[in-house]
Amino acid sequence: MKPFLRRLPIALAALAVLAAGCEDEKETRPWYGAGPSAGAAEPSGEAELDASLFGTWSLSNGGDVWYVHFFKDGTWKITDDRAGAVERVHGSYSTNAAAFSGNMVNPGVGTGEINGFHNGNAIRLNFIEHWHTPYKTVVYEGSRQ
Repeated sequence: MKPFLRRLPIALAALAVLAAGCEDEKETRPWYGAGPSAGAAEPSGEAELDASLFGTWSLSNGGDVWYVHFFKDGTWKITDDRAGAVERVHGSYSTNAAAFSGNMVNPGVGTGEINGFHNGNAIRLNFIEHWHTPYKTVVYEGSRQ
């Protein structure tokens, strides 16, 4: 029962995002706003981003732990370490309430996108790898660091 209660806020936030953002019936990606294929905004420093997303979050999908860093200028990166020194991928993002989405570059490998939502100190992130056919989605959950 306790794991259910811990995930209840995340599930409720996902439902809210789904209810608010399902305008395009052709869209097949889960609870997804804008991304590179849908014209995601490039960081300009002028976009109003959800400040509660800024900072460092740990991520895990049951295996390794990585860290995602969301910056005030609309960029993000995933690193091996909390300090952010060993980068794996990076991109830009936009926010819509508790949801976020953006593009991704995996240097030397390919492109992709991210999307997800956060609620308090919990985060869920879909990592969509375009270098696979069909695209591969890896789901991560984590917490604020």
